[in-house]
Amino acid sequence: CSFSDVIRVPLGWQALDKLVHWFYSGELPSVALDCRWNNLSSDEQRSHLNAYAELSSLAEFWFLEGVKEESLSAASSLLGSSTSAAAVEFVAFAANLGQWEMVEAGVRSVAHLYPRLRDSGRLERLDEELLNMLRTEYVRYSQHGGGGN
Repeated sequence: CSFSDVIRVPLGWQALDKLVHWFYSGELPSVALDCRWNNLSSDEQRSHLNAYAELSSLAEFWFLEGVKEESLSAASSLLGSSTSAAAVEFVAFAANLGQWEMVEAGVRSVAHLYPRLRDSGRLERLDEELLNMLRTEYVRYSQHGGGGN
């Protein structure tokens, strides 16, 4: 029995819209990876990505079967075509929600850009743990034939 009238969860409108769609259809709507996605600003891309992190967090809290996995799949596919700025911001956001599988997907998507991101100052927002994850993934990327940046 709960005495609370309100349960507060971090959920924006985009995530709520996707959740309502899931309730009615059983599937999370995904964003098409076409010229419309590529023409979105970094902030707009980040907003779409963040919605999936919010849903994943909510799925853990409310035991919504399949939503966490679908959210991870959707975010992972978007990360490959996202701007580096959107991906880095998403990594910080997902980490703040404790969505570590999404953090790892985000880190993998930008690891090859690590030197450029570091030199440009775009990584200043990340805490030491996230920076270590990114450095480790960059080393792994470099050792498996991707290096040369």
